[in-house]
Amino acid sequence: MALVLLLGALGFWRLGATLFPPRQKAATPEQMKESFQRSEARDRENWKKMQEEAKKSSR
Repeated sequence: MALVLLLGALGFWRLGATLFPPRQKAATPEQMKESFQRSEARDRENWKKMQEEAKKSSR
């Protein structure tokens, strides 16, 4: 009997977790700015690499 109740409680717990997942905390403006700057730096590096590869392949 206890096992049935335990499994039922576990099922309700999982159902609740599926229907109402935890909410993510909103990022602060500083975190958004840092994330944007990192993304821009990564994009610039990738752009430079693509340009270098294009120059190598066009020769």
